Amino acid sequence: MKTETTSDARNRDRRFRYANDPDYRSQVVQATRARYREKRGLKKRRSAHAFDLRRVGKYCERHDVWWGVRVLHNRQVMSIRNLALIVGRKPDVVKRWINEDMLSAPEMEVLATGDKVYLLEEVREIVHVMRDHQDETPYFRQDHNDTIDLLRSVLVGIRESL
Repeated sequence: MKTETTSDARNRDRRFRYANDPDYRSQVVQATRARYREKRGLKKRRSAHAFDLRRVGKYCERHDVWWGVRVLHNRQVMSIRNLALIVGRKPDVVKRWINEDMLSAPEMEVLATGDKVYLLEEVREIVHVMRDHQDETPYFRQDHNDTIDLLRSVLVGIRESL
């Protein structure tokens, strides 16, 4: 039988305190998020594809500049690939969000290439919602129901208004 070491006892005590002390739990969660953001911040400086949504959203709003925009049926549209670049994720991740119903699928398709595209208005709203979500947490998962519902309602509102 294994004897309990000092580190095992310390870890057991930490797990117990984490489970039963809400103040300690919030302190641990905040420290973990801060470490993650610090690591992610270093990674962002090295990566050309990861953007800070707060800066991108503000810049694009101020200058009305959106890269990767095409015109389809007299409407400005953007592909899933370019949306992924803007939100700082890989296209496969955005496609997974669509497949898992975390993000509504685009309604338009470019027949020549088969690319599914979002309207520019939809992309703007997705960036706004994701930017606000990123202020709270760097992750976007299926258990973030408030953000998922907000994304759905915003996209439905835009699609109904057209």
